[in-house]
Amino acid sequence: MYTPIMIYNEREIAAKAAAILRNKGNPARVVTEPQSEPHRENPVFILQTPFEERAQAIQSIEKSFDTEPDLEREAIHCPQCNSTTVEFPNEPQASPSMKAFAKFSDFLDRIFGVEKNHKFHCIHCDKTWSKKR
Repeated sequence: MYTPIMIYNEREIAAKAAAILRNKGNPARVVTEPQSEPHRENPVFILQTPFEERAQAIQSIEKSFDTEPDLEREAIHCPQCNSTTVEFPNEPQASPSMKAFAKFSDFLDRIFGVEKNHKFHCIHCDKTWSKKR
């Protein structure tokens, strides 16, 4: 099972981080969130690695900050402790009818210009915050 280790606003930076991890022998991939609704604007790009290799991958990517400062600079940081190890919690599992309602609600939000928020969670200090898209 893959788990997030860093989140980026730019796909290119996330892909660069994944390539660095793979070159160091760590499996890594980049997932666009939310995956199920590609019509949403400003997605985030989540750098993931297998759960059992998470600690090693975090150490590897943090070591590369010296030679690749954009990997740290462009990562989403916790506003409280400045950590780059944040999560983008997945939306809870829902029934097909609830998912359909959520899509319809998102459609109405776009029509009426309602801004959506990304919700993030810091692994280090446990802070949860929103970032407007």
